Amino acid sequence: MPDQGPPQYLIPAPIRRGYEFFPGWGMAEVAVTVAGLGAGGVLFAGASLVGAPVALRLVLFVFAGAIGVGLALPPPNGEPL
Repeated sequence: MPDQGPPQYLIPAPIRRGYEFFPGWGMAEVAVTVAGLGAGGVLFAGASLVGAPVALRLVLFVFAGAIGVGLALPPPNGEPL
């Protein structure tokens, strides 16, 4: 009988304990994203109090929201922050 090399084993994927809205997106990731959007809303309101232009306020809002999404995205082969 020819040598077939080492035996192949199936390694199961880790099981998440909570509900996932999308693969890798559970309640913790949604909370981080909402916190980033909330921080963007606070920056938007604060910039409007000092009279900043609308374009700058929108950039602040989108930037803070993007930071929240970036922190919540699971990296390839790893856990989210």
